[in-house]
Amino acid sequence: MDKIHFQELVKSIREMKQIQKGKLKNSMRKIKLTKEERAIEQSLEEFVPVRGREYEEIVAAIEQWKKDAVLNIRVNRYDLESIKQKAKKLGIKYQTFISEILHKVAQA
Repeated sequence: MDKIHFQELVKSIREMKQIQKGKLKNSMRKIKLTKEERAIEQSLEEFVPVRGREYEEIVAAIEQWKKDAVLNIRVNRYDLESIKQKAKKLGIKYQTFISEILHKVAQA
C-alpha cells in the first residue's frame, strides 16, 4: 500500500470517528466496529513506514493473494449445494470458499 492510499485510509477512518462522535453529519448510519477493527483503528497512529526488503516482501504477499483471473466452470448441482452449506457454516461466501480450496490445492 503506497503512502497516498494509506493517507486516504487514515483520513476516512478519522472521518468515521468524527461521525461516530456526532461531530460530522452524514446520512450513513453509525458503524459499530468489532474489537479487532477497533484495535486496527487505534494502531493506525503507531504506523511505522517500511522500506527495502520488508516492503518488497509485503508487496509480494499482496500480489500472491490478488485475484486477477476469472474462472467459469460447470459443476454438479449437489456438489455446489454441499459447498454452499459448508461455506455458510464457516460464515463465508461460497465463492470465497471455492477460491480458498483452489489456492490450497495449487500450493500443495
